[in-house]
Amino acid sequence: MANWDVTSAIGSLRSLLGDGSTDKFEFKANVYPTPDTVTTRFFVGQTRLVPNSLEVFHNGAAVSPSGITDIDTAKGSFTYVPAPSGEVLASFYYQWFTDAEMLEFLNEGVNMLLGLESVSGDFAIGLRPTLMQFACYNAYMRKAAEFAEAVEASAAGYTFKRDQASPNWKELAKAAMENAQAKLKLYLDNPVGSAAVQLRFISYALNRYVGQ
Repeated sequence: MANWDVTSAIGSLRSLLGDGSTDKFEFKANVYPTPDTVTTRFFVGQTRLVPNSLEVFHNGAAVSPSGITDIDTAKGSFTYVPAPSGEVLASFYYQWFTDAEMLEFLNEGVNMLLGLESVSGDFAIGLRPTLMQFACYNAYMRKAAEFAEAVEASAAGYTFKRDQASPNWKELAKAAMENAQAKLKLYLDNPVGSAAVQLRFISYALNRYVGQ
């Protein structure tokens, strides 16, 4: 049994989900709304931008940093003054989840698996791969619910259709749960790994998630 450093756990989950600071890049994406010589506030079509990663291009030329102000990385919006016309594009890195959300998924996973409240609690190292898959399941289901409720992302008063090029979140969640079941069974079938696990956990987890 051993404690799991929270920062390390979040980093491991980000790596597994492919949600690190350089994993997802949009290259010269359209901004919204279309420039009209009046509008100065634009939305890039994604939220949770990686800080300092936004580059803006006007009619093919890079806009100097001084021309872009009031960048809201959480909403994916920025101000461009004076109001432009023609074509405005944006390149940037973005993430699906914040660190706080990642921790939430991990805590939900360890609660599902062991009935504990926090991933920083004391539990067997061999259970970490299973826990990570439960956390992935929670993350993907969050996205599935988010996209089911609204197919538009909005910021600064503008909207953008997000369902046109999004992953199949439900299928990813299903795959994560199947992986969790397989890893849990491997752990429980290992007499060395499962010897120290409480009988309460074995009877609960095996029946609920492996289906035997």
